[in-house]
Amino acid sequence: MTSESRDVAISAAGSARDEARARIIAAAAELLARRGRDALTTQAAAAAAGVQAPTIYRLFGDKSGLVDAVAGHGFATYLAEKEIRELGPDPVEDLRAGWDLHIGFGLANPAIYSLMYGDPRPGMRSRAAAAAEQILKEHIRRLAIAGRLRVREEMAVDLVHASGCGTVLALLAMPEDRRDPGLSEAAREAVIAAITTESPAVDSPGPAAAAIALRAVLPDATVLTGGERRLLEEWLDRVAASRPSSPTANNFWTRRLRRRHHGSVEHLSTAALEAGLDVIRDSPRDRGRVELVVRRPAIDEREVLAEGTLDVRVGLVGDIWLKRGSRRTADGSSHPDMQLNIMNSRAALLVARDPVRRQLAGDQLFVDLDLSTANLPSGTRLALGSAVVEVTDQPHRGCAKFAARFGLDTLRFVNSPVGKGLRLRGLNARVVVSGTVRPGDVIRKLPAGELGALGAGDRRPERTAAPAAAAGPGPA
Repeated sequence: MTSESRDVAISAAGSARDEARARIIAAAAELLARRGRDALTTQAAAAAAGVQAPTIYRLFGDKSGLVDAVAGHGFATYLAEKEIRELGPDPVEDLRAGWDLHIGFGLANPAIYSLMYGDPRPGMRSRAAAAAEQILKEHIRRLAIAGRLRVREEMAVDLVHASGCGTVLALLAMPEDRRDPGLSEAAREAVIAAITTESPAVDSPGPAAAAIALRAVLPDATVLTGGERRLLEEWLDRVAASRPSSPTANNFWTRRLRRRHHGSVEHLSTAALEAGLDVIRDSPRDRGRVELVVRRPAIDEREVLAEGTLDVRVGLVGDIWLKRGSRRTADGSSHPDMQLNIMNSRAALLVARDPVRRQLAGDQLFVDLDLSTANLPSGTRLALGSAVVEVTDQPHRGCAKFAARFGLDTLRFVNSPVGKGLRLRGLNARVVVSGTVRPGDVIRKLPAGELGALGAGDRRPERTAAPAAAAGPGPA
């Protein structure tokens, strides 16, 4: 046989192999669609494709290989449909279109969709699945670059993927005549509200837009150490904070995903925590800044506020403090010297590692201010917004929930001699002049006697002695 005729024979054999493989996959996909997964056996697929059973094993290895190939065929169909639509100028609308296409494909191809998503196996993913995930990542990256993303890109990808797949599988489990067409839209808008801002974070190019874009790709900056990256993240967050984010979307995010966040970030070691101390020690000793106002409407729930009202009687209005009581009082009522829990924002970012997770600490105020006992001894009064609060002598130590969210090493670290001196876990305070507080407000120490010159808010009567300090749990 000449080399030319041999090449022709090899080419013909390859074409026949490819044709047989494509015919088997198509036959198996049709079999799956008509009769379900249990009917997809090697014998049935071979008979439907008009080949002998050994051909299946020769081309796919075993039944698992055939199933993976059919799943890959389903993914390829999905991708072919998804790539038809050209990307538009609005990345949020593009994400909506991608979601709707995903849901439509799943409902139109229930058997293949269930094969693709209904039996996940760790470490097992086809090339088509990787390509589909890459398209979703590009959608999310475009949101980040446009200043429309409020959470980390990785978390946004996971949330959209999990929500989309869950919606399809939930609808497939319902009788067709009982499927609510509004369910997908409601889920879509909920997830979009959770991961995006209502409008671009900035209206024109400038430092804030650049900060948002750089913050989106900062996890890829492997040249930075962990401490350097966290410090740069905090700076970029400040530059990017050109206007308050949507409280509604933040409420959805913190309420629905708080449990995922508990274990979604690797806890820091003691050495890593110690490496971040210099950043915390550099906090301003006076004229700091309020970074975050968080209300706890119920145990384990958080609401990030654009504006909070501090009241001498109830603390942060709408917070659970007055209702949940305290183990540190004889009758179990709320402790008057524990109305507010205040944490250093740099310390919170160090232990949480993700700005979104800071509120899980359970404190109502996160401030960029030196909270150490040397700088703010008990009795120090702080003006923030139009309110005034007073540092009390009640210790703020953390609890089992804090350890579960941020690690046992972290709980031990904040309660070490250094941690207590710096008040890394935070401090307790009481409201002495009612008023409002917003993220971005200056927080400053008041000299003795200055209280009388401040606004006309309700005032707490002066007292002669503070209740004795006792050990007990921290915020929920």
